Formats: sequence, structure tokens, C-alpha cells
Amino acid sequence: MAMEKRLVIRDCHARAITAATFVPWRREYVTAAEDGQMRYWEFDSGKLVQTVNEHSGWVTDIICWLEYKAMFTASNDGTIIVWSSTGTVHQRIELNHPVYCLAWQHRRSQLIAGMSGSIRAYDLKEGSLTGAPYLERKAQVIKSHIDIVKCLLCVDARVYSGGYDQRLVVHEAAPGERELVATNIVKSAHDAGINCITYARDTENTWIITGAFDHVVKIWSPECKLIHRITDQLYSVITGLCYVPRNKTIWVSSSSELILIIEPKSGENVSEFVSTYRELARDKDRQTLMALKYIVEANEVVATTKRRQLVIWKHEQTAATITLPSKKPFECLAYTSKSPILIFSGGTDGYLIKWEQQQLNNFAYSQEVFSLSDTRVSGRSDVLDEEETDSSTESEGEDGSGSTVERQRKRKQSCQSVTKQTTGVTMLRSVYVESQDDLVVGCEDGTIYIWGYDEEAKRALQEMSISEVDQTLLKKYGSLLPSTSDLLADEPHGTKEDSVTNRVAGFVCKHVLQHHSSSVTGLVVVEPNGHKCGGGSDSKHVRWAEGKIYLLSGGWDRNVCLWDIQTGKLVDKVRYQQKTPDKDGDLASDGVITDMAYSPERNEFAYSSTDRLVYIRKFAETGSEMKMAAVLQGHEGDVTQVEWNDLRQCWVTGSEDGTIRLWAADGMSCLAILAAGGVVSALCIDKRNGCVVAGVHDSIKVYDVVLYKLVQTNSGHKDSIRSIIHIPERSQYVSASWDKTLRIWNSYVKRGSHKQFSYASDMPPEPGLETVRIQMAVSSYVTHLLCPFIVISFHCKRWSLCSLNAVRCLIFLSFSTLIFVSCIQTHQ
Repeated sequence: MAMEKRLVIRDCHARAITAATFVPWRREYVTAAEDGQMRYWEFDSGKLVQTVNEHSGWVTDIICWLEYKAMFTASNDGTIIVWSSTGTVHQRIELNHPVYCLAWQHRRSQLIAGMSGSIRAYDLKEGSLTGAPYLERKAQVIKSHIDIVKCLLCVDARVYSGGYDQRLVVHEAAPGERELVATNIVKSAHDAGINCITYARDTENTWIITGAFDHVVKIWSPECKLIHRITDQLYSVITGLCYVPRNKTIWVSSSSELILIIEPKSGENVSEFVSTYRELARDKDRQTLMALKYIVEANEVVATTKRRQLVIWKHEQTAATITLPSKKPFECLAYTSKSPILIFSGGTDGYLIKWEQQQLNNFAYSQEVFSLSDTRVSGRSDVLDEEETDSSTESEGEDGSGSTVERQRKRKQSCQSVTKQTTGVTMLRSVYVESQDDLVVGCEDGTIYIWGYDEEAKRALQEMSISEVDQTLLKKYGSLLPSTSDLLADEPHGTKEDSVTNRVAGFVCKHVLQHHSSSVTGLVVVEPNGHKCGGGSDSKHVRWAEGKIYLLSGGWDRNVCLWDIQTGKLVDKVRYQQKTPDKDGDLASDGVITDMAYSPERNEFAYSSTDRLVYIRKFAETGSEMKMAAVLQGHEGDVTQVEWNDLRQCWVTGSEDGTIRLWAADGMSCLAILAAGGVVSALCIDKRNGCVVAGVHDSIKVYDVVLYKLVQTNSGHKDSIRSIIHIPERSQYVSASWDKTLRIWNSYVKRGSHKQFSYASDMPPEPGLETVRIQMAVSSYVTHLLCPFIVISFHCKRWSLCSLNAVRCLIFLSFSTLIFVSCIQTHQ
């Protein structure tokens, strides 16, 4: 939901552009110049439509009144012209004094004009014959300024004016009266003349924004109380201001080639997080921007430049709302849904970045960087190797102390070697364990890191008691605390563990898992304690050890390993029931493992491979019991991605052959093939509606798995997308790319669906994939049966049926089809 450049109209005039706006009833842009000439431009193509010359001096302002389809122009030649809907002069008012700005007061139907030292209010009278608007030639004069009034703004019943006398004045009329009175005058609103004014509004607040020659933008309350003073990156005169309600930001131009984007609630500069700013910064053909104006009817921003150009930005719903830059390409993403929501990203430089959205600013994100080379390893996995175990046993002394010393020495050496080799290691996969608040990261060197919050710091925070609080302060300010406050309770403060305590505790590396000999490309977390396994009539409750949490990992070495996350120990790896003496007897696939997924309902995990297959196995605590359940075969290229669609109960795979395939839950059949149009480099499932979200080169494509069609495309990345996650709590997709950016997008929402669902049990009943396929097949069958009975009568130029038998056949087949499909849905 960003603003993207749509059109640039070059060489609009021979002289500098002084005003521009959009005429909605003609769907044309109109510009005016210093020589008094006005030109109309076609909305879509930007072609010149009409040129008029009615003013003899600078055209200082242009506004439109949509209700009567009238346009007003002001000039320093001392005239105000009212234009009809056809573009002809309807009324001309001679003032003999320059007019610098105009505004329309909708509540009182008044035209407000800014003059030198005063403003004038013209009442409206309707024409007796045509009904076209006319202005009373006699106006009310309010002398609330002592210099030129350069800008006007009408908000509700108030009229705001700003001038070169540094004043910001509020004008209001008494109830039932039409006479304006200056009710509030801020004499030194700026240190120099006020040049432009606009307003911003959301569901809770209204702000007045002013810009002046002192290089400062100020945000005021409606009563003209100063809220924010903004000087960041403003090095020249403020020439343009506009508020974009679509993304709730303020655009500022200050005679520079770049715009400043401000979030009004916090008053912070969020330019670097908005893709519009970054695109403009990369544009080699950018020009010095002058005036800015937001067009409500077209959802566009119009800017004029010093080189007499008109630049137009269009609001795009599918564009990225936020862009988070980095110095290195990104590879993997993970997030935690606990408040506050955190996003974790890993790249090619060996650095892990934690992103957190600021509370008062929806655009700005703070980041904390963690380096693998600086990790404080608190534990290392024990490799499951029989020979190593036997050798360590033989080396024990009679008292058994020798083996302990030897293991500690080896562990210290291995930790030091790991620290030295982690500089610049690429992180390929990451997954967040919500129950443990742990982040698991797989790297290209075969190492798996488990990050978590410092346990010692967590315990220290949780054991803080009320005795540690200053009793004097508690007694003095205790009445201000709510009755439910822990400080007023007898129990120790912080005994209950929460996510906030974890955030304060700090993030450290807890375990380093080493067994893979090459890149780790697949990670899956399994929490099997008490879950229900699917699979038909033999479904049962499977119990493991209390509190056990397992991690499955796979990579280029073609091994699938099973780890205990809590202890950081290797439990087992996928083995055949009868181990063969062959070297490759324990390999899980014939090709490199590229991705992994897990189905909690079926207690099965799947892993994709470069041998064009996807393997599905039953999960067990022992590697030899992880039996093969199915093999998905059909892709014509390396299978790069695999996911389990929990809402639609099917497997989803993506491949280098440019297709996305949907498979039955048991893996026995392919339900659908979706054309992606390129290599599928990332894949995730929308947790609200079950749609498939795929990264295809530099675009994100969203597919409806019920209708089998592409429903949304998001573009903006400049290089391959490597990872995508869905954050349902914010209705956002987050993508990581090799173009060194993270981009945040609005997630897909089905038309007419106002309620979103988080779990399959909350979803309304919809036809399954098999039902949709049968409906389409029956519809096609009925169409083929009816074709022989339909004849085109060219002589009568109308459609007719051959005989009464054809009509009977049509009715019979229609009812049969409805009954047949209803029976299928009832059976399912």
C-alpha cells in the first residue's frame, strides 16, 4: 500500500509552474504558469488536451468544487475566475489587488481568498435560470494579518490562514452567523514567513501542519497548540506539504530532489522505511520538487518541479508498505506472535537481526544485531557416534575422572573453533519455537544455533520482590497504582513468566548443534506431547515424554537429524530398519534436501529434494521408526519448497520447473498444478484463508487453492525473494530478498470476507478440493451433452432448441447435476 510513480509530464509550460490540480468531472489535470497560461492534460496518458489564456499574470492557485462542477482560479493580476464544467469562463471578479491563495468553505458555501494583509469571504448565490454558481461581488474582509496571506485551509467550520507575517490565524463564525471572526492568532508561529499549510486526520486525532521559510515543519492541534517541531533533513524553504491518508503520512518538499515522509502521531521521519522514498532516491532522472498536492478523487499525489514537470504518484494496494534496508542480502525469516511481535532475519554476513516495531510509529522499526562470531555458547550437542563413545570409554581411568577432563578440554576447543569460523557464515533457515521462546537458525557450514533469552537474567527478574522497591516511594505514590498491581500484592513481583520479562532478559546463544557436514536447508519443530494424529479411523493419541520438544533438520548432506531442543542433544537420525553396510545406508534421499515441513494432524513430516521428489515420513522418536508414508512425484525440476496447508489439509510444493502443486494429505494424488511463471524460491501458507503465498523471482504471488487461480501479485523487490512469512496478527506478509531489503506487504483478503479466521475449526464450511474438481467435471460433462441439441438459426437471428426432447433433457440433467453434487458434499 505505497505510492508508486505513475506518470511524468515533461515541459508542461514555457515558464515555471505556479499551480496544479485535478478536475474530477473531466478526468484531467490542469496546470498554470507564471505567464498566466493554463493547460489541461489527459489523466491516463498525460497528453495535452486544451490550452487557455484568461489571466494576464501569475496564476497563484486553482481549486475545484465538485458539487457544482466548478473551478476557481486566482492570479496576481487581481482577478478571480469561476470556470464552468465545460472549461469556459462563467464569472470574472475584478479586485485590482493580487490574490495569493484560495480555499472553499463547504459548510457555509463560501470562497475564501488570501490577499495582502487580509482574507476575503465570498458568499454564493445560485443563478436564477441555469442553476450555475455565482459569487457575490461584495465580500467580507477580515484584517487578521499584516502581510501577504500565502496559504489557506478550511477544516470543518474553521478557516486557518498563514502568511509572510509569521502568523497562524484561526477564523470561526458564530452559530447561525456567516461573519468570520479571528478567534486565535499565533503571532510567531514560525521564525519566518509561512509558505504552506495542510491538515491530517485519523480516527482519533486532527493535526494542522505548517511549513515556512525557516526550514521548519510544525504540527499543531486544531486549537493551534504546538505538538511537534520537525527540522530533520530540512535544509531549505518548505515549498510543499500534503497528507496521504492511505498510509497516514505527511509528505514534505523543501526545494530538494527527495521528499521527507513524516508520521504525524510521533512526528518522526520515516522516509527510510517507505519504499516510495527509496525508489525516488534510486531514480537517476529525479528533479527538484516544489509544490505537493494530494488528489482525493484519484488517490494520487501531484508534484511540480523546477524544470516545469508534473510528477504523479499513484496509490498501489499491492505495493510494499514498509521497507527495511540492510547492508547484506537476506536469506531467512522467522517471527514470534507474542507481544511485542518480533521479526528475526538472517543474511549472508553471519549477523542475526531482531526487528521490533515502535509503539507510536507504525513505519519505524528498531533493530538489534547479533553476531555468530560473538556468541557465548552455553552448550554444544553430543554427536551420536558409536566409535567416539567407545573410544571415550576406553580412555577413562580407573577413577573415571580422566574422561571428564578430556571431554571438557575437547568441548572448549570445539567452541573456540566454532567461534572463529562463524564470521560471514550464511544463515539459510530459521524457525521460532513459541513455547520455549527460542530461535533456531541453520547455517551453510552445517551448524545449527539455538538462541534464547538469558535464563539467569530471567530468574533474577522473576525473583524481584516488593522488598527491593523503595518503600518510601511506594507509600507516597501507591494510591496512583491500580488495585491489581503486583507492587501492592504480597506475592513477589514477577513470579509469573511472560514475554515482556523475556524481552528484558536479553538474547543469547544457548546451544550449538553440530552433526551435518554441509548446509542446513530444512528445519521443523515438533511438539508431540499429547497431540492428536490424523490418518482416518486409526487416529489415536500418541504420548511422548512429558514436555519434550524436538527439532528435525535436513541439508545438503542428505541426512535428517532429530534433536532435543531443550538439551541441545542429538537424539537420532533417519535410519532404515535394517541398516545396510553401504556408506549411503542412512541417507534420507537421493538428492540434496532443500526444505522441510510438518503436519501435526497426521504426525508426518515431508522434505523436498533435488531429485525432483518429496518424501513423507511418519514422525517417531527413533530414526528407524520414521517409516516412509508416501513419495510425491511429478515435478520436472528440483523441488525447492514444501509446506503443509493446515486449513485445506493438503501438501503444497514449489519447484524450479515453474509450477506449484497441491497434493492430497495422504500423498496419493496430485490435486492441482498452478503455473507460477518462474522458479519458486519461497513459499508460505496464509494462516487466515489458506491461500498459497509464493516467491517467484522478485514477485510475490498469492493463489487461491479452492479456485485454483492467482488472486494477488506484489512487486517491488529488485532481486530474488528468499523467504516469506505471514503475520496474521497484523495482516501482513514479510519477505526477505537478495536485494538487501525486508519488505512488508498487506496480506490478501477475500472480497466480501470481513471476518478472518485463525484456525481451521473457525472456518465456515467450504467445498473441498475434490468437490470443486467434481463440480467442474460435471459442469463440463453437461455442457458437452447439451451441445448437440443446440442449433443456431441464422435466418431468424436467434437461438432455438431443436425439439421438445432437448428441453426435457436440459431440465433432467440440471436437476441430476444438483442432486449429484449435493450428495458428494454431504458424503464429505
